[in-house]
Amino acid sequence: MCAVKNVTGVRKGNISKYSDAALTSSLAITGQALWASRWMAGTGDNLYATTDSEPWEGSTWSAVVTDDLFTDGTTIKSIAYGEDDLGGKLWVIGANSTDAEIGYCEDNPDALARNFDAAGGAPKWTAVSTFTGNATAASGGPGIAFANGVWVAGGHDSGTNPNITSIKISTDGAASWTQITNAPQQGQAARCVCYQSASTWLATNDSDIWESTDNGTSWTLKNVDPGNITGVLYCMAYDGEGVWVAAGNDGGGDLAISDDDWASDSAVYSDFGGSSNKIWGVTFVERLEKWVAVGQGGKISLSSDRTATSWTAATTPVTSVLNAVCTDGRTIVVAGDGGKILTSTDGTTWALKTIGAAGNLECIACDIIGEGMR
Repeated sequence: MCAVKNVTGVRKGNISKYSDAALTSSLAITGQALWASRWMAGTGDNLYATTDSEPWEGSTWSAVVTDDLFTDGTTIKSIAYGEDDLGGKLWVIGANSTDAEIGYCEDNPDALARNFDAAGGAPKWTAVSTFTGNATAASGGPGIAFANGVWVAGGHDSGTNPNITSIKISTDGAASWTQITNAPQQGQAARCVCYQSASTWLATNDSDIWESTDNGTSWTLKNVDPGNITGVLYCMAYDGEGVWVAAGNDGGGDLAISDDDWASDSAVYSDFGGSSNKIWGVTFVERLEKWVAVGQGGKISLSSDRTATSWTAATTPVTSVLNAVCTDGRTIVVAGDGGKILTSTDGTTWALKTIGAAGNLECIACDIIGEGMR
């Protein structure tokens, strides 16, 4: 989903053709930056962010919150960038905490560095803990997304049929949330929520895909076991023009693809290899017109075909688990175990940086609305 295209009708790759403007003029044209100026990753109960606009091998990552965000051994599972109800830019995180499942903060360096419980200093991170049951965030993603003035968050299920709750929505800039029952109905976590267009969203639950056509207020079952994948779907992404990819705990490295919003589907081989190579993240890189999938064993697989029908394994400098991938349409950034960050501008050559995080990085996002999410 290309933020610039949504504003101007012009792709990021072709923005220089708009009124003969240079790439660097996109902010003046659209009111939105063309490329990311901040990347943020979650590990344990802390966040790390770049201090410059390029997440290359030599760039600096530092803790944006110096004290624990939560108080009960939390792991931050999801992170996304969007807007509050006045159009101000906002970061929202999801955690597996029963103390506060959602946290949000305005996109301000000083505010981001303040703990939930920090005395004095405003604005700062705000906790949302009004949910009933075990409505905590789950691994995989994107577990939280913003579009069309709405925040949608997945998570673990609570309740019993027919009143299972696994999705939450906010229409006031993450300040308050409504838990949606029967959405999806199975007793599994909703690990991925993705915006399509107009008022339509799609979400994964177990090995199925659900659809909402009213901005997350109600949901219906759309597709059962796409690509004959019966394992849990950990990740899903959309290219903004009709192609979807979903993957997860298939065991054989398969992905499910669709070019009609999951009305039909097919299976493709990711080239991950092996029977235990779970796929944890997938994204589409607009400028390269390339799909990227990441997962177990430090594996990355690429599809240079927008239809996502053929995939080739890339060579990476790690063998540890890669948990999440995001892009601003130009740079690809991958977060993994051991505080490792991989970056690439072509999907083929990858640079490694260990950012000093004590734990495993489970989520990553950048400050381009509509992109930078897995």
